[in-house]
Amino acid sequence: MSKRNYQARNYRVIDKRSDIDKKISGYLSAFSYNCDFNYHKNDNGDATNITLVKFNWPFYLKSAYCNEYIKTIKDYCIFRLLCGVNKDDIISHIIRGYYGDEVYPEYTGKVFEHIKAIDALDDQEAIEYILTQEYGYLLESIKQRPWHLVEGVSTEIINMPDNNLYSRLNRNRVDEYKSLFTGDNAVQPTCLCKTIYNAGYRLIDGRHRYIAAKELDLKMTVVYCESNPMDMINK
Repeated sequence: MSKRNYQARNYRVIDKRSDIDKKISGYLSAFSYNCDFNYHKNDNGDATNITLVKFNWPFYLKSAYCNEYIKTIKDYCIFRLLCGVNKDDIISHIIRGYYGDEVYPEYTGKVFEHIKAIDALDDQEAIEYILTQEYGYLLESIKQRPWHLVEGVSTEIINMPDNNLYSRLNRNRVDEYKSLFTGDNAVQPTCLCKTIYNAGYRLIDGRHRYIAAKELDLKMTVVYCESNPMDMINK
C-alpha cells in the first residue's frame, strides 16, 4: 500500500470587516455573558416559557468596553450610545443544539445603528447627533461649536445647570454607574459640558455619571465646548 505524505497548511483568515464593524461585533457578543434567562425544556428539548430575568447593565458595559479607553470625542460618543442599551430591547434567540434548544440574547434596539452612523461623522457632528437622539433637539448655544476633551477634572468645578435636577435623579441609575466606575475593568467617568467663563464647567449631559463620580470622589473626563458670549444672558 502506497503511503501519502500530507503537509500541514497554514491558513491565515483575513477579517475584511471595518474597524467599527469589529467593535460592534464585540459589543454584541458581550450580551451572552450578562443576560440570564429562565425557561423550561420539554422532553423533546424545546425551550418554552422563556423570560429574561436579569440584564447586568454595569457588567455589560464593562465587558463591552473592556480594554478600551475614552481618549477621543468619538470614544465618548460611542460610550454615550452604549449607555442607552437596556433590558427592554433584548429578546431570546433560540439555536438548536445536540441536547435541545439553546437560548441566547438578541438585541433589537437601534444603538448599534447609531454607532455605525457616527463613524462617518466628524467630532462636532457626532456630538450633535447623539444629543439629538437623546433629547430630540439641540441647544442653540452648542450648535456648530468646536469640542475638546480633557482628563482628570474634579467634580468640584463641574456645576449642575439646575438644582432641581437633584430631586429628579434615578438613584438606581446612580448606583449602577458607581458599579461601572469601580472594581475590575472599571470605566472612567465622563460627561459633556460647556465652560463657564473660566469658572469651571456647566453640565450638559451626564448628570447620573456626574453624581456617581462625585459621591465616589473620582475625577472625570470632560468633553466640552467653549461658552458663547451670547450665553451671558443665561449665566
